[in-house]
Amino acid sequence: MRPTLLASLLVALLTACGGQKSFDDAAADLQKSYDAGDDAAVLAEAPKLLERAKAESASEAQSWKVQALELKANARAGHGDEVVAELKSLSASYGKKIDAQLYSQLLSCAKDAGELGAAIEIGGAALKAFPEQKKFFDPMLKDLAARAKAGGDQAQQDALSQLGYLGGGGDEEEEQGTDSP
Repeated sequence: MRPTLLASLLVALLTACGGQKSFDDAAADLQKSYDAGDDAAVLAEAPKLLERAKAESASEAQSWKVQALELKANARAGHGDEVVAELKSLSASYGKKIDAQLYSQLLSCAKDAGELGAAIEIGGAALKAFPEQKKFFDPMLKDLAARAKAGGDQAQQDALSQLGYLGGGGDEEEEQGTDSP
């Protein structure tokens, strides 16, 4: 009779708890959604998981993993303005994790997804946040300039011109790569 009682209690306990996955399992599912290219799922679930991280006092590393996935999904989805605003907001909480390498990764996420406007916005923010790293960002921004020029998008070309990557009359500034943003 005891095994039956124990099994019944276990079933009741799992039902009462809703069988909620552990935080790490939920974060792993979020990673799978990101890897599958399901940015909508990541953007829907990441805020919930970040709230759960606060409620459960998850470690900074656990929270950062979710936050980074949300940033990358926003970049791939073309939400450059949200990425830039979030980076500014997160710099107080995560400090050194918000570095030139992260900006580069996010710029690449947007560029690789064909979201040139978002990539340009992130690149501009990167130059403002890390002006001493301009040479690091130059190849990526020059590539964006070539793509914007080929695509004929005037707004993108104007944004890159303001950053010093497209000249008004030719490619002189693009080739020189000015030292100031």
